[in-house]
Amino acid sequence: MRQCDTLIRHLRAQSERAATLQAELTALPSLGPENGGRGETEKAAFIEGLLAACGITDVRRVDSPDDRVPSGSRPNLVARVPGELSRTLWIFGHMDVVPAGDPAAWTSDPWRVRREGDLIYGRGVEDNQQAVTGMLLLAEALAATGVKPRLSLGLVFMADEECGSRHGL
Repeated sequence: MRQCDTLIRHLRAQSERAATLQAELTALPSLGPENGGRGETEKAAFIEGLLAACGITDVRRVDSPDDRVPSGSRPNLVARVPGELSRTLWIFGHMDVVPAGDPAAWTSDPWRVRREGDLIYGRGVEDNQQAVTGMLLLAEALAATGVKPRLSLGLVFMADEECGSRHGL
C-alpha cells in the first residue's frame, strides 16, 4: 500500500477525533483585547502540547508584544515536519475568534461544541478552527502512521487575524 493511501485511510477514520479537537479548541476562547479577550496564549499552549505529543520538535514561537493581554504578548507558532524533499508546503490557520455576539442568537453555549449528526456548532468551529483542526489531525496522522511526507510540511498558527493582523504572522 502506498504511504499516501495509508495516510488517507487513517484520516478518514478520524471524525470523532476531529469533533473532540473542535470541542477542545472552542472551550479556549481566544478573543483579542479589542473584543475584551485575553488573546491566544492558552490556545497556543494547547496546540504546542499536541504538536509535542506528535513528536514534532521543530516548533518556533514568535511572540508579538502586546501589553493589553495578561501574557504581554500574542503568540504565533511555526512548526516544521521534515519530508523527503526540503521544499515545503505551508498551511496556515489563525487561533483567534470573534465574540459570540447576542446570546439570544445561540441555541446553546457558543463556547461548548454542540453536535447534531455530522454537524457541529460553536464559536470559531468554521472560522478558523476547521483549518487548525485539519492541521493538527494531519500532524497526528503522520505520527500515528509513520508516513514521511514527500514535501516538508510547515504549519503556521497565527494570532490576531480577526482584528487587523498587527500581531500575527
